[in-house]
Amino acid sequence: MKPIFTDYYSLLHISELATPDEIIKAYKGESLRWHPDRNPGIDTKIKMQDINEAKRILLQKELRDEYNLEYRQYKQASATGLKNKQNSHAGSMKEKGRYILSGKTDDQLLKTCANAARFTFEYIHAVLTELKTRNYTLETINNLIRQKMKSQN
Repeated sequence: MKPIFTDYYSLLHISELATPDEIIKAYKGESLRWHPDRNPGIDTKIKMQDINEAKRILLQKELRDEYNLEYRQYKQASATGLKNKQNSHAGSMKEKGRYILSGKTDDQLLKTCANAARFTFEYIHAVLTELKTRNYTLETINNLIRQKMKSQN
């Protein structure tokens, strides 16, 4: 069953601010990764259709603008739903074995990554997963941490 809303940015592992070149590069990477010839025995038809649709919509300005309106509404609704489930200590609390990090800002999560040695692997993994849901790539996270470190020196 296909979800009600497909997050094309997450699907291509790009940010909402991705350029057309970044979209094409991500599209090529995901197309190669999910190509049926590389995944024998796995039905990749729906995944490939979603990847192609993501490229088509995100590369056309009018379609992308329309999609971005729906995307922001979807994210806001998702965030509101998560906030209603959290209490005031949700910033680093665990719930049923999972860290609740949606209450933390991007800067707080990036600072956690920069100081990864101070935290458990499980917590850093949860932080990186949260940043990924916010459309950060590992490369972007690494670059932002380096920029912050340079500005502090």
